[in-house]
Amino acid sequence: MSDAARALPASFAETILPPQEHLGWRRWGLAAFIVVAVHLAFLAGYILTPHDDRPPGAPPDTVMIDLAPIAVAPPPQDEVDTPPQPDQVQPDQPPPVTPNIPPPPDQPPPTDTTAPPDPDVLPAEQAEVVMSAPPPPPPKPVIEKKVEKPKPTKHLPKPQRRIKSTRTDLPHSAQQAAPMAGLRGAAVADWKSEIVMRIMAEKEYPEEARSQGVGGTALVAFSVGPSGSIRGVRLARSSGSAILDRAAVETVRRANPVPPAPPGVNGGAFTVPLHFSVGR
Repeated sequence: MSDAARALPASFAETILPPQEHLGWRRWGLAAFIVVAVHLAFLAGYILTPHDDRPPGAPPDTVMIDLAPIAVAPPPQDEVDTPPQPDQVQPDQPPPVTPNIPPPPDQPPPTDTTAPPDPDVLPAEQAEVVMSAPPPPPPKPVIEKKVEKPKPTKHLPKPQRRIKSTRTDLPHSAQQAAPMAGLRGAAVADWKSEIVMRIMAEKEYPEEARSQGVGGTALVAFSVGPSGSIRGVRLARSSGSAILDRAAVETVRRANPVPPAPPGVNGGAFTVPLHFSVGR
């Protein structure tokens, strides 16, 4: 073998097989690692193990657990045996006291008070009833009727004549009143016509209305007293023109006084139409 071949195994042995110093350090390191691991394991076990810090003799901790109530059927009610009641002792009642009543005296036997039947009198069942005939009624006394003399009748000619006279007087008074009423009505009608004629005589057509060609009819109301005086003149309805209305009122006032009222008439109220036209 050459020197190179010889040298190769030596270098290989040096690289593969460590020297003794290296093996000693490795052994000590492995041992230290194992010791440390064991200590760490003991330490971890000590830490993870629960410890009871309570003093000795202390009661254990109570654990509160809430449970839902369980429905329990009520127990059947047992019949309660009632104890026998003691017999009620009634108080001794005193015996009833009976009053000492003396016995009634001996009464004598009843005596028979019925009299013996009379031999001549028959009992009611055997007695014969004799019906006696009723006595005849007494005769009625004859009453003599007195004949009354006829009283003389009195003739009453005078009242009949009076009745006839009153009957004849009534139509006569009515006949007298009828012509009076007719005469009074005619007199009132004549009086009214005289008043209207007197007012118409005083009517004048105003020149202002004539120039304007205005026409119309105005109603004038007024009252007349018994002496013929005109009072309360007013315009009852307008003609449509103030000029004609004033002229109508002035016409009635100029006609004052009018003829007096007839006898028995206390005047009256009037409404007179006054017509104004251009042609008149």
